[in-house]
Amino acid sequence: MTLKRIYIARHGYGANWLPIDQQPENPTGIDSDPPLAPHGVDQSKEMGEYFYNLPEEEQPQLIFTSPFYRCVETVEPTAKNLKLQVFLERGVGEWYKPDRGVIPEPANHERLSKFFDNVSKEWDWATVK
Repeated sequence: MTLKRIYIARHGYGANWLPIDQQPENPTGIDSDPPLAPHGVDQSKEMGEYFYNLPEEEQPQLIFTSPFYRCVETVEPTAKNLKLQVFLERGVGEWYKPDRGVIPEPANHERLSKFFDNVSKEWDWATVK
């Protein structure tokens, strides 16, 4: 299989960008791991529809995401529409300055699989269409 394209997307609008009194609890209980805001959920659905409506040969075949909740939540509609698993990759994420007060540790597979049924722990090329 020859790699022809790579799609890169940032997570949708996060709930941490809402006014403080409108911010929900972090589902994972991890500091700096908020869910998407309603607008971010809409964005994730739009992205899922976009990829679903591409010609089959242009649709993603693998999905890798940062293990932060909002990132998995962003790719979930795409994964469900395309019947793909979501693979967690710690190397895909933000760079934090060493002097930042909190350097968040993302959730692991076990914790995220309680919220998302299409999160896989490992991947191999046999999973590619």
